[in-house]
Amino acid sequence: MELRKSGPEAMTTRKEAESFVEQALSDMERCVKETNFERKFFQAVKLFLYLLRYREIDQTFLRYDNAQDRQLFDRTIHCLETAQRFFQSKRYDARAKKAADLMSEIKKYIFFEGSPHIIVVLYELAGEDSS
Repeated sequence: MELRKSGPEAMTTRKEAESFVEQALSDMERCVKETNFERKFFQAVKLFLYLLRYREIDQTFLRYDNAQDRQLFDRTIHCLETAQRFFQSKRYDARAKKAADLMSEIKKYIFFEGSPHIIVVLYELAGEDSS
């Protein structure tokens, strides 16, 4: 999903893509519960973002005007808000700002307005190299 232009085609069915979204969200929520905002959390966020590319195949996938999909986005935003509050409480101001930037970009993606820059923000927040 991440490295190939044809990544969205790796999902053969919508059901498969939905299953991966649920798993990514489940991993994010588990990390939130454990207050573990490290590699696993950010890998789950990245998977969620890359799964949005499935919209290239099915434009009805993860649409905010669908109540079930809206709930998935809301749960994801809640996880990111929790991460931001955690970083703020630890006085990791730069990471808190990046979490806010990431939330803002995901909110744009909800309405098909996101920017590829979101990946750079995610890598910076996770403390990884985006190259």
